[in-house]
Amino acid sequence: MKHWVVAVSWGTAVGIAVLTYNLWAYCCGRCTLRGFLVIGPFETSILGLTLVAALLLVLVKALHRRQRARCRCRCGAVLSDTWGFCPECGTPRQA
Repeated sequence: MKHWVVAVSWGTAVGIAVLTYNLWAYCCGRCTLRGFLVIGPFETSILGLTLVAALLLVLVKALHRRQRARCRCRCGAVLSDTWGFCPECGTPRQA
């Protein structure tokens, strides 16, 4: 599946969850229409946790990409951890 499809799906799910929570809070009398634009402590904590999760995701993806790059030669052949040279083209393994 394409990465943008996953991102759009998650964004849509989060948007629906926020809309549902806001509708519930409005119907139960916990907030007013003016309160929809006010960012309170709950919203700030959710925003902060979302930013931390996004940073962790970027870090994990970068580390994974770096690890995969170490296991491949420039010609595209997959290298074992014990190999010092590429079996396809003979170039030395990059450190």
